[in-house]
Amino acid sequence: MKIFLIGMPGCGKSSLGRQLADTLDLPFIDLDEVITAKENQNIPEIFAAQGEDYFRIKERKALHNINDVYREFVMATGGGAPCFFDNMAYINKSGISIFIDVDPYIIANRLTVKDLEERPLFNNIASDDLTKELIKKLEKRKPYYQQAQYTIQGNNLRVEDLLDLLQKEE
Repeated sequence: MKIFLIGMPGCGKSSLGRQLADTLDLPFIDLDEVITAKENQNIPEIFAAQGEDYFRIKERKALHNINDVYREFVMATGGGAPCFFDNMAYINKSGISIFIDVDPYIIANRLTVKDLEERPLFNNIASDDLTKELIKKLEKRKPYYQQAQYTIQGNNLRVEDLLDLLQKEE
């Protein structure tokens, strides 16, 4: 089973993904962590040095490589990963895609200053403007996210909610 968790930064892809992988006894893969390890730079450094286009190409290659190497996994994609190239179609063809849909106001409250420093698309935004930027970014990304096979909504999702969703898949 290959499970791809998609959604906005701060929606819980990584934390829920780790719990889900542990519960299902599958490897957990954070796509952003794979890229930063391979590039030996964090994402803001990659964006600053090589630009977003370079990052998105590396992201696509990492997505394909991981999918080719692993038979099963739970993956937390980066928030933008489904929105570039043919990534969303590729994800849907490769496994189960789940859009974790969390209210942008909740995400804004979750993100700390440290979180924002690590997110190049949000790191120059005043905290007062963060919710507005998250809403704008979600509106642009939602057409891609809505292509996921499943959507799970909620501001306090638990791993049990994902397990219930996957039970329906069987």
